[in-house]
Amino acid sequence: MSIEYGAVLLSEDHGSTWRDRPEYSPRDVHTLLAHPSAPGRLYAACGDGFMNASFSYAESEDDGRHWHYQSEGLEKHPYLYNMVLNAADADDRFVSAARGPREAHSSDAASSAIYRKQGEAPFREISRGLPAGSFAHVLAQDPEDTGIFYALNNHGIFFLRTDEEIWQPLNIAWKDAYKQQHPSCFTAGSR
Repeated sequence: MSIEYGAVLLSEDHGSTWRDRPEYSPRDVHTLLAHPSAPGRLYAACGDGFMNASFSYAESEDDGRHWHYQSEGLEKHPYLYNMVLNAADADDRFVSAARGPREAHSSDAASSAIYRKQGEAPFREISRGLPAGSFAHVLAQDPEDTGIFYALNNHGIFFLRTDEEIWQPLNIAWKDAYKQQHPSCFTAGSR
């Protein structure tokens, strides 16, 4: 479990007792995920990168007891906000990122990007097609077609096919009032 800035908690007895801050654990976890085909593996998109770009993204292979950082490629946008894992591939991760908390959350400085990490390769930016001046994106994967990912921001909902490099807007009505609102969660459902 993680609690915003300051705590990553580990329980080895189903929640009866908790241990705070396992060795080298991130301090500011914004999104913590697990993947059903990678037992014991945890993925953390962190705000820690704002203080030290080397600590933007972390993984654990042993249920959070030990952590290692894999932040190569995120130097331009080291503050991670949200993440989604490819349901079909535990080594395919997408993160939303900004230069810092102000750029992720403030309407006068909104500027964020999306990065993808496949296997052990460094993260690479995949933001083509997304509007400038976006709050930090909230990400989701299509529950029926795992080759499609979504990004929600204050300008609308965009989709990306995994075999393409450009985000496309969904054709939905988007009110100007939404452009000043910061989305915080997004779930893609089946029909």
